[in-house]
Amino acid sequence: MPGDKEALCICLDVGNHMGSSPPGSETPLETSLICISMLIRRKIFAESKDDVAVVIFGCEETVNSLFDGESYTHIRVLQELSAPKFDMLEKMRDLKAGNSNADMLDALVVSMDLLVNGKYKQSYDTRRIILFTNLSTPFCADNLNVISQGFLKESVELDVISPFDIELLPAPDPPISGGRECGCSTSIANSSPPPPPPEGKPKTDQQLKGETLLRDLRTSGLPVSSYSYLDVIPTLSFYQNKAVKQTAWKVTLEIGPRIGIPVCRYLKTKEAKPTSFKKQPASGSGDVIYNRTYLSGDNEEELERDELVKGYRYGNTLVPFSEEDELSMAYRGEKCYRVLGFTGASNVGRHRWVGDSVCVVAAVPGDRAGGAALAAFVAALREVDGVAIVRYCYSAASAPRLVALAPAVDGAAYCTAVQLPFLEDLRPLQFPSLDSRSSQQPTAEQLSCIDSLIDSMDLSAVGDWQPPSAVPNPKLQQIYQTMEQKVMDTEREGVPELDRLLSSYFDVPREIQVKFSESLENIRNKFVLKAVAQKTGKGALWGDLDEPSVPTIFDGTKSKVSVVGSVNPVSDFRTLSRLPGCRFVAVVDELYDMLIKLLADSFGDQSFGKCIDCLRAMREDCVARGQSDVYNGKIKLVKDWTKSQGKTGFWAEVVANQLGLVTHSDAADGVSESEAVAFFDDDKAAVKSDGVDELMDESADDLLAMME
Repeated sequence: MPGDKEALCICLDVGNHMGSSPPGSETPLETSLICISMLIRRKIFAESKDDVAVVIFGCEETVNSLFDGESYTHIRVLQELSAPKFDMLEKMRDLKAGNSNADMLDALVVSMDLLVNGKYKQSYDTRRIILFTNLSTPFCADNLNVISQGFLKESVELDVISPFDIELLPAPDPPISGGRECGCSTSIANSSPPPPPPEGKPKTDQQLKGETLLRDLRTSGLPVSSYSYLDVIPTLSFYQNKAVKQTAWKVTLEIGPRIGIPVCRYLKTKEAKPTSFKKQPASGSGDVIYNRTYLSGDNEEELERDELVKGYRYGNTLVPFSEEDELSMAYRGEKCYRVLGFTGASNVGRHRWVGDSVCVVAAVPGDRAGGAALAAFVAALREVDGVAIVRYCYSAASAPRLVALAPAVDGAAYCTAVQLPFLEDLRPLQFPSLDSRSSQQPTAEQLSCIDSLIDSMDLSAVGDWQPPSAVPNPKLQQIYQTMEQKVMDTEREGVPELDRLLSSYFDVPREIQVKFSESLENIRNKFVLKAVAQKTGKGALWGDLDEPSVPTIFDGTKSKVSVVGSVNPVSDFRTLSRLPGCRFVAVVDELYDMLIKLLADSFGDQSFGKCIDCLRAMREDCVARGQSDVYNGKIKLVKDWTKSQGKTGFWAEVVANQLGLVTHSDAADGVSESEAVAFFDDDKAAVKSDGVDELMDESADDLLAMME
């Protein structure tokens, strides 16, 4: 079950026999590490509540709580029970095959002790050991009965994963097709069996003894399952979505003022979204804690949270809106599931559905009277082919929603619930009707070709076809794969390619390709494309003419520029200044007046960029016309105005963009370099806005951040 918590111990054989393999193939240890990495990363991205421990045996060192100097040697507890993290994968990456052999049964005992008497004693619903070995490790079976009884007493299950199939009688359940086999679950069911393993050398005497040992453990009542690498790798290759425990929302379905049916609402289908790791560290335990500090004024005085208040813009004014105001004006509803009316099912098409989930409304378990009442309600809806329109409000603090209740399509006594839009959510769009001329209608042969194309793409006719519900979401798989690469391989750039095993699920089967190609060829023959000569002269489209000689419909609607406006003042200024007989100084005066107006009405630094563009255009045109004294006079007025009005933040932008006085180096009629330097002398150190302007800018930023 999704809510169960499991203690999982990975017991890995790292003896010297695990490090040897035929040339060109992976060693059993390398393949085991791949499987373990897949298992851990699945649990990380699924935000599993399970705890994972790692024990290795066959290594040089001995680190375990049962070691007494003689027993349980060459066994090391690599990882205590803890939540799966990426640092576990880092530890697994550096493991190499050792030169020592350890008793396999001793390693299982250490693993069981770690699950039962670990560093952090917690209660678990299940305990499981996954043993990775090729069964070439020697062992002593003198205390086999005692060990078996200990496993049974502590309810510890054992899974064995090896390079080959292990013969256990009776045969275990089908491998990893669902549930929690090998500590994982998967969304892939009915997957095609893996290819048979290649012919290899026969099992050694030690491996046969290991099979006998596992068979004896299973005979004694211990739940033992065995899988080969070919069994588990296809499943572990896919990331696991977060498991969500299904909970019922209990409410009374109100039908009029006198009828109420107790029901439970369950989530049936919901869009799967990537897991967020914003508050989880890449290594270690615990959550990432965010500390937010609020600063105000030139001295950056720190403010407490209760000293802040929300504000909403009304014109150029920020209107405070306290928490008390928000609570007093907040909408307060009531928890309800009330039928507003009924309508035909044809009036609630799929294009009316909104939201990201579909729910099921069923009777409360054990309530026979409520079940009979709901069954009658569902039967009545089914009889009239109708749906019920329901007002749904999850709690008193939730916004109300509109829901359609439709009878179950399988004839059962429950309803499916989908969210509907309100009238304000509808966007009616009008489209012209399709061309109904007979010359544009497809013939019977053409329609038959399209039907054949659709039939040729029917995947249900393929023998090894996978239904969509059995294939993992490739989008989520790609996201998780990229996140893992960013954590484990920080130097590698780009997005990794989709796993080949996953991408194979989207390959078009060969038999479909053949049928599809034949249907496409028939379509090419029946739907013949002909080149249409380009029209010229009378009757031609506007887009077909290179240079239309007639006026367009837009020519008469273009407004002529008469004054410098606030929308595009630079363009207006240059248009007016280039008109025949214009008075340039008068146009400059208009641009200056508009600049001051924009600064006065600016909300924080909202219009600073447009005003800087105005000054730059004014400076360039004055220099080009040999009237630098006009610009120098205006920039002095701008400086005085910004200082007097507290708009020193804008003047800092002027200094940064070097829009000061025009000098002799810029134009012949400019001022001296010393005068231009003196003009900026009091601003070069640092131009800081006063408290009013700074508070305005900060309030604007806070307001925009709040609205986002």
